[in-house]
Amino acid sequence: MRKLSITNPADWPESLASVRAQMGAPLNVHRFLASYPEWLARWWEFRNHVIHGTSLSERQYELVVLRVATLCDAPYEWEHHVVTGKEQGLDDTVLERIRTGPSAEDWPAADRSLLNAVDECIVDHCVSADTLEILAADYSEKQILDIIATVVMYHAMALVTRTFDIPVDESKPSFSEETYGG
Repeated sequence: MRKLSITNPADWPESLASVRAQMGAPLNVHRFLASYPEWLARWWEFRNHVIHGTSLSERQYELVVLRVATLCDAPYEWEHHVVTGKEQGLDDTVLERIRTGPSAEDWPAADRSLLNAVDECIVDHCVSADTLEILAADYSEKQILDIIATVVMYHAMALVTRTFDIPVDESKPSFSEETYGG
């Protein structure tokens, strides 16, 4: 398989200066995407909304990301988001339930409906009317759109990291280390 290069941030073009300034130490996936600067620059705005502008709580966000990582068999995203998930109080028991999915015992109704929506997005490419009705008990329309946006972003990242076999970073920093200014 042909791999694009993992770029040195010192060699990034000026067009990525604002991206570079926000991210702190670039992860391998960002260093890889920087080999196509136009793609990374355009992706960054959507990525920033999904990560920093979401209406989901940090815990809900991590549930979505970790479920997408499970369904897509994406170790890069799983390994990185276990770190952030644990910062949000997800312990090993919850992480194992995420792997099992919405059918696992002991999910609160809001978490179960959230995970079911993720499963439907990945498997059926649509959140069903029944699931939307259940979600509406705990999530606003804006939050439901943010669930979908988060699934879309991390599904895309799973495709990239798996296709190009991007290695998991040794250091897995938290998003709190970024200097995103909104």
